[in-house]
Amino acid sequence: MFSDDEEAQRLSVHLQRTSLPHLPPDVERIIFTIAADLHWKRIPILMRIAWRVKEWLEPILYRVAFISDDDYKYKFLAAFCVVPTTVFLLKITPPLPSPVSHIRHILWNPAESADAIFALVLSACPLVEDLFFDDEHITDYFPTLNQMHCLHRLAMYPQWLSSSNPCDFQIPQFLRTITHLKLLGGKDTSSLSNLAANVNSLPNLTHVAFNVADNAIEKMHSYSRVNTRLECIIFFINEDRTTGLGSDDERFVCVRQVDFRREWLVEATGRVGYWTRADEFIARKRAGTLDRTSYLIPDHSPLETPSDSSVQRRVLRAAPAPPNKNIVFS
Repeated sequence: MFSDDEEAQRLSVHLQRTSLPHLPPDVERIIFTIAADLHWKRIPILMRIAWRVKEWLEPILYRVAFISDDDYKYKFLAAFCVVPTTVFLLKITPPLPSPVSHIRHILWNPAESADAIFALVLSACPLVEDLFFDDEHITDYFPTLNQMHCLHRLAMYPQWLSSSNPCDFQIPQFLRTITHLKLLGGKDTSSLSNLAANVNSLPNLTHVAFNVADNAIEKMHSYSRVNTRLECIIFFINEDRTTGLGSDDERFVCVRQVDFRREWLVEATGRVGYWTRADEFIARKRAGTLDRTSYLIPDHSPLETPSDSSVQRRVLRAAPAPPNKNIVFS
């Protein structure tokens, strides 16, 4: 067995006997990109072959970041290779830009009083467009969130939206650019009207997903369907709920309950998740190939386990960073 350094040296000698590539750069880049996709654990090795290869593959290596202090929520990442957290912390120090500037998707599940860390991470990742904010205390992070000018997709808990009086509701800057909003909770049926009114006020929102109680779906849909800007209205339902929810609203879609974090990873790594499946389902209804009153998206094939190359090639897991902080990269 060769060490990583020895293997990188062997590859370098084999592929780069001169200072110039043997193949046209575009062809060489395609080859290395395919190799990185098929053997994602070898990306750090491949990056040592030449500077040009490093530049090509770094955006693949740093794509998705999980930042969490709750390991048990991410058991499906257990098989991924480890990148020391100290490496990440070094990467986000000046001078910028750093490799982590390629990050487009972040799942944030912080420890207490982690707003400073969050601000540090986002300062190094200015192009983040997709955020899973796995913390109910989102208002503590408003100053930092308002600096996320590229943010378009957001998953968050709805307590703040539910408790805010629509008459006094002021839309934070970061919500003004959101097109896809997923609400992780909302089982409390006493504040549905507030929640719907505040969601409907978001100026660029086209897709929304609710996780309300099954007996509140019809009421919540009645509040939401008046918003003509919405193109897709998703409700997550329990597995045993199969009837009694039909609607003539083509945008009305139901999806069986899923592991939200794992499903987020599906979309973040470029695979087909519930947003894409819902859009395709609605398109079929509008095209007349599906009854327009249909609402339940058929179950898709189970999500692949971490051993599947389609997930493995895009996600790297990072070692715990003291205290109680894990940073996971793709």
